[in-house]
Amino acid sequence: MAENRRKIVDAIARLPFGARFLIEAARLKKEARVLLRSMTPWERLEQKWPNNLNIEVTNICNANCVFCAYQFQSQWRSDRGIIGRERFETVIKAHAKNGGTFVSLTPFLGDPLVDPDIVGKVRHITQRGLAVAFFTNGILLNRLDLADLLDSGLQFITISTGPLDRNLFERIYRSKQYDDLLHGLVRLLTLRNELGAEFKVNLAFRSPLSFSATLSLPDFRDTVWPLLTAVERAEIMVMNSFDDWAGQITQEDLLPGMRLQAPPRLKHRPCRWTFIPYVTWDGLVRACACRFLPSPQGDDELVVGDLKQASLTEIWLGDRVKALRRRFPTGELPFVCRKCPVYDPC
Repeated sequence: MAENRRKIVDAIARLPFGARFLIEAARLKKEARVLLRSMTPWERLEQKWPNNLNIEVTNICNANCVFCAYQFQSQWRSDRGIIGRERFETVIKAHAKNGGTFVSLTPFLGDPLVDPDIVGKVRHITQRGLAVAFFTNGILLNRLDLADLLDSGLQFITISTGPLDRNLFERIYRSKQYDDLLHGLVRLLTLRNELGAEFKVNLAFRSPLSFSATLSLPDFRDTVWPLLTAVERAEIMVMNSFDDWAGQITQEDLLPGMRLQAPPRLKHRPCRWTFIPYVTWDGLVRACACRFLPSPQGDDELVVGDLKQASLTEIWLGDRVKALRRRFPTGELPFVCRKCPVYDPC
């Protein structure tokens, strides 16, 4: 069934109207959810601590992808760094104490593997009984102690990368470290299989090619595919559409075959991302884990507190984040939310 669905999607994408059809269908799906949930009170969600917590372990990346706003970060966010262990452990402690169950270490505009203590931080989370996962471009896997990673308690990892083709990878990720990516991925899968570890590797390709064409590339077909489990093969993602990061990315930035998503027009319910706390490496607490852009006045409207001034619990149960959510029903959305295609109604 999954294979038939992929064939249908590929066939639609090859039609002249295919891209427009898929983009519009995605928009309508989100708008339908808004309408279906219109009669359901959302304020009750504020009464309980969220299961999920997002932590930006670093805002430093070792790639410069054409579809990512990392290339513009210095224009509005000058400081770069890695979250300190003390701050990290304080945040994890608060999340666990309040009943949280899951932690994501995927930052907006960086790669978690840049943090030399990433495995130690994963281990600290799992030792507290919490689940943890993160996305990575995979480039630094080749320099990581993979046995230590597999033993850390991490249940799965998502590798978000370009097609496994040197030319396409270098054009999309603007990195010359293709060999590191491929060798690291192969080492991880090989060791996982040898140890029989219960560790899942999700593959998400950012590609200008169709699903079948992406999976037919020799480096993937001959080297990686044989190492994957049946579940991993069935859940491979090939993403052709991308958001514009509030206008920072244009269609001209993308390769032919890649396209921008269209934002939904209905946004009168708070976005579900505003119910998941996001802690930046330098201690800010934000009400979104997928968008980062200052308003025309130069401030970040999604920041709801600073850990140097208050605790995570005080900030997340406070009035500032509640006031932010109430901007949606009035139509006075934060600047960065107005055209955001990642909006998802609560």
